[in-house]
Amino acid sequence: MQVLLTERDQGWAVEIHACPDGTETWTRHATGLLTSRATDGDPHEAGSGAGEITAGGGAVFDGAWPPAGATAVDISDVYDAGMDTDVVYGPAFQGLTRAWTQGEDRVWAEVELPGTESAQAGTYGIHPALLDSVLHAAMFAGLDSAESTRLPFSFTDVVLAASGAARVRVCLTRTGSDEVSIAVADGTGAPVMTIGSLLVRPLPEGALGADPQDTVVLEPHWTDVRATGQAPRTDDWTVVGSSAGYADVADLSSAVSYGMPVPERVVLDVPHTPAPDSDSVVARVHEVTVWVLEQVQHWLGERRFDGTRLVVVTRGAVTTGEDDRLTDLPAAGVVGLVRSAQTENPDRITLVDLEPAADLDLGVLAQAVATGEPQVAVRRRGTHTALLAPRLTRDAGGLLPPADGLWHLDTAQKGTLEGLAFVPCPELAEPLAAGQVRIQVRAAGLNFRDVLNALGMYPGDAGPLGGEAAGVVTEVGPGVDDLCVGDRVMGIVPASFGPVADTDHRYVVPMPDGWTFTEAASVPIVFLTAYYGLVDLAGLLSGESLLVHAGAGGVGMAAIQLARHFG
Repeated sequence: MQVLLTERDQGWAVEIHACPDGTETWTRHATGLLTSRATDGDPHEAGSGAGEITAGGGAVFDGAWPPAGATAVDISDVYDAGMDTDVVYGPAFQGLTRAWTQGEDRVWAEVELPGTESAQAGTYGIHPALLDSVLHAAMFAGLDSAESTRLPFSFTDVVLAASGAARVRVCLTRTGSDEVSIAVADGTGAPVMTIGSLLVRPLPEGALGADPQDTVVLEPHWTDVRATGQAPRTDDWTVVGSSAGYADVADLSSAVSYGMPVPERVVLDVPHTPAPDSDSVVARVHEVTVWVLEQVQHWLGERRFDGTRLVVVTRGAVTTGEDDRLTDLPAAGVVGLVRSAQTENPDRITLVDLEPAADLDLGVLAQAVATGEPQVAVRRRGTHTALLAPRLTRDAGGLLPPADGLWHLDTAQKGTLEGLAFVPCPELAEPLAAGQVRIQVRAAGLNFRDVLNALGMYPGDAGPLGGEAAGVVTEVGPGVDDLCVGDRVMGIVPASFGPVADTDHRYVVPMPDGWTFTEAASVPIVFLTAYYGLVDLAGLLSGESLLVHAGAGGVGMAAIQLARHFG
């Protein structure tokens, strides 16, 4: 993705482009104009207090709520059956709680973030899920009906008056066949936001559908790159950390203070540690990474080096292919450290990895810098010196689910993760047995037991991969009266690594309100294991002491929470 900002007289023009297929063909997906204040004379500008916010030619929050003459709308099933079937809204986006209509072109609504998201509201101007839920009120505005799904297309005259809202009131006015204006206020009527015009457009048929065969699996590969410009001169480069240069950045800084010109490039030569013995490797990793951290922090803290690029040089710290081995573990830690510094300080640091026995050659480093890449590995390829940069590319041999039919992920051959395969499950189309429920799996928990199972290291018959999940009940078998189709459930679900799975209705429970499917799928096994150990086996009682080994693990954290619950 690329975001382009261009300064204009009235603000900043914004363009967003994306290149999803990894080629150099960029497609523009969005444009906009960003200003620090509303345009003078904007009829949709937010006022300064309660009762002053207007939209759509005069809709006013005047303190009466719900507004006089408004008719309540039943929204109890709006996120189940009332929305277009092409779009499914997750728990965080189901924020529309109440709605009223007034006349033929006005909708009033209340929108609230769920508990798990409301805690994050203060970190946004307006929380994305809250804004999305505000727009859901448009379904009652009498816009042109169409068989295809209609989604927001363009926003005009958007004014944000307050930030951090978690619960708001909404006034939406239809101003055209496919256009509305929106005013948003807090519980007192004080302005939060106005949208002068929101246009909706039909979504092309199948635009949200994904063909499993088109699933893109990406893997990192090192690709030979060419320099985008002429290699810079090296006569104004300075080396730090090598016997040929300064001992450290502090030493270099002192020299600059005494009159030495600020160098164009500073090369930080990381000490090479070839294959230390196992007793000293951890200490050496700490020693080298701490030293590099001190150098980078010192360099970033010196304002005089703001225009200087830092070139961090390691040797044998990355692997670029099957015939390339990592030979310097401490330097590998440096690579991770520097990559983090690069994200915080873009275009100021270049990371270059040389071959283990390579001498420091400023000419080669200049060629690496000229590529414009943030990370480059220099490797000999016959008589050619290759400059390699990491790229995410399609993995032609990756696992792709079948285009049709029911399946789950399992092992065709145990002993290695290469033995994973998609196994057909025609039995999932057969009628359910008594006491069974069929679940559309939305998230499945990956347990260490599954790893041992796939590697053939689990004692006895481990059964199929996957043992816990969260999803939606799509069918119930005879004798099941505590669950219904449409219920959101979590629990023990064998063979859960697939789109559909069957389980005993006694093994699942309704998901708590506000939980995501991901959160729910991570709970069953660890908490049941901890509960069985503490209650059924140990008989833990209030007031007793508990020692938890590996309290940071899944079962350990569950045990600590249960122990606190028991007192």
